[in-house]
Amino acid sequence: MGKELYTGLAIEGETLAWAALQRVREGLQSVAQGREPLPPAATGGEPAPREVRLLAGLKSLAPRLKGRLTLGMASEQVLLRVLRLPSVDDAELKGMVAFQAEKLAPFPVDTIVVGHEVLQRGTDASIVLVAAVRIDVVEAVGVALQQAGVVAARVDAAVLGWWRVLQDGGHVAAEGCAVEVLLTATAPLLIVSRQGIPLVFRALPEEANGAVAVDELVRELGFTLMALELEQGHLDAPRITIWSEEEPRTEWMQALRAEHGDEVRRTALAELAPLGEGLARRGAEAGTLDLTPESWRHTRASAGFRRRLIQTSGAIVGAWLLVVSVAVGMLALETYKLARVQGERDTLRKPALAVRETRRRVFMVQQYMDSTNSALECLRAASALLPPAGIELTAFAFNKGEELKLSGEAQSVALVYEFKTRIDESGLFPVASLQGPRTAQSGREIFDVILQLAVAGDDES
Repeated sequence: MGKELYTGLAIEGETLAWAALQRVREGLQSVAQGREPLPPAATGGEPAPREVRLLAGLKSLAPRLKGRLTLGMASEQVLLRVLRLPSVDDAELKGMVAFQAEKLAPFPVDTIVVGHEVLQRGTDASIVLVAAVRIDVVEAVGVALQQAGVVAARVDAAVLGWWRVLQDGGHVAAEGCAVEVLLTATAPLLIVSRQGIPLVFRALPEEANGAVAVDELVRELGFTLMALELEQGHLDAPRITIWSEEEPRTEWMQALRAEHGDEVRRTALAELAPLGEGLARRGAEAGTLDLTPESWRHTRASAGFRRRLIQTSGAIVGAWLLVVSVAVGMLALETYKLARVQGERDTLRKPALAVRETRRRVFMVQQYMDSTNSALECLRAASALLPPAGIELTAFAFNKGEELKLSGEAQSVALVYEFKTRIDESGLFPVASLQGPRTAQSGREIFDVILQLAVAGDDES
């Protein structure tokens, strides 16, 4: 059985970050990871467009993007909102999400891809993450992937990959309020959680990882916490963690602590698993966010159908060749057997026909000698079933071995049906069909009864 692989890919500015996982008995195991800068291609002294460099980077990385690939869209390109919605079935929840996305997204609904993920399901209400991204933004990356020969099974948000590695690393507080500020290679990210459930995912302005932007970060953080308190109620003093590649400058930490107290600490970003691993783990799970455009699904379904069709056709051709070879090999033997059986049949045919003819004649003699179903006997049996008065038979037609037709007249319709009922209850005739009654000019009721005779069949096998 082939190895089940899951790969996560994120385009972080000028870098392609990826990681591959393999499913083993214990779970998912990391098998490869890396970060590849986009090729600094140049033409005639001028830098090549980013689309050209992205395609070149993806082509170079394509051999390592195996298994089920999850693409993480840059966090600043994805609109994320955490909503509290009624707990309903999945189909109804999808409709609610589409309605909410139409209100939240600043773009027409037909130009975006909408997805959702249930973060916590309750009896009456659930916490649901709603995401939206412009179709053209996803398609731009999709074209490059397609040209590089890579197929993405799912489209996710990169910030959710970071959230997953925070969870797996045990860095998400199960109690109280926590703030994670990730100074990544692209736009810095802000994640606010409460009781281990995320409440806010935000991409901060890109300059927020410089010393001059500390006021902007403090202001954004204060505004976010105030908005949450208005929406969620009182929040405990948050524990703030700055995740960065390098040690933040002293004035940075001082400004944050002056605003939020001593619950501010710095942790190296290297302590977290790679972003690609978080995306790959999410891709291996059911029920996670999926921002795959519908056109990608159709393309993937068509490709899968063509692949299955080719495989099925190959199997059919192989089976046909096997059948033909066996048929050709057995043809001479079957021809010989057929000739032998035909010879035996010709030898036995004449005696068998003679025996059958004799049996037929014996049966005919027995039938005509048997008075059980003779005309008189059948007429006697039918007459015995007539009501005591008010009905008389006027004619009968007898067909030996098949049926008896009785015609008669009655003073009333009730007498006709009484006669028919008596015939049915007697069990003397397998089938009795009544035709009529019909009222004659004389006022009497005319009827016909056709009685099928119980005659043994000719058992000539």
